[in-house]
Amino acid sequence: MRHMTVLFVLAVAAARDRARQAALVAPGRPAGRAGVAGPLHELAVLLLDEGRPGDALESARTAIAAWRAVLADDPDYYSGELAGTLAVHARALWAVGRRGEALAAGLEAADRFRDLLPASRADLIRALLLVSGFRRDEDALPHALEAVELAREAAPELLARALARLAAVHTGLGRADDAAAATREGLAVWLRAEPASGLLEPEDAGVLTGLAAALASNGRPGVAVEVMSAVATAYRRRIRTFRLIDGPAGPAATSDARQLRHHLRTRLRDTLRARAAYHSKR
Repeated sequence: MRHMTVLFVLAVAAARDRARQAALVAPGRPAGRAGVAGPLHELAVLLLDEGRPGDALESARTAIAAWRAVLADDPDYYSGELAGTLAVHARALWAVGRRGEALAAGLEAADRFRDLLPASRADLIRALLLVSGFRRDEDALPHALEAVELAREAAPELLARALARLAAVHTGLGRADDAAAATREGLAVWLRAEPASGLLEPEDAGVLTGLAAALASNGRPGVAVEVMSAVATAYRRRIRTFRLIDGPAGPAATSDARQLRHHLRTRLRDTLRARAAYHSKR
């Protein structure tokens, strides 16, 4: 997808240019530091999403230093922005194998988001899910439970993901009944979602597919079948969505849509095979 690579390069260049311009406009002052940190945060996200966590580390680290400098001058502003960059930094650190530092950054991000409740509820849930993935199951359980509780209160769009994470933790702890209950509730929430908001994201696919395998190996193949049926439904939704993309979007966009649709069909076939395998174990 050559044009997507070009778009990525342009986005990176734009983020770097905004950071340079901000540094020139107000060097060393809070406004300048904040202006630098924002684009560097965006750059870290771009690099991380492109699969370049090592490159993302430098941008995230510089952005964090800038946010901390701003907060030293005025602690009432930008704590949420710092927390967001800490979460990105945590993901990058984990990806390069610096596990202890990743956990520390993730925990600080969660603490800062918790201090900003209720406005930061969704961000806190995401941070808790991130941290729960960094810890052993017995240590991850409190984070997963807190994420589910917060999502139940006021973030239904994140409830299915939080329940899936909780189910994975219960599975790791050998609590098959609790895992099955959380899974079934999560699937019900997810499948009730409107098609536009219920489309399968790569993170969801990975979580659910891994969860199904864990459930099947822990004596719950029937629930694994339910999980894979839900994943198959979501893949079908996305395939139908990309059928709507037509020529007016441009030949490059249409080509990308076809490639993605082919990838989704491949994943759907893999999902249906896994479901059949789990079904045979019931």
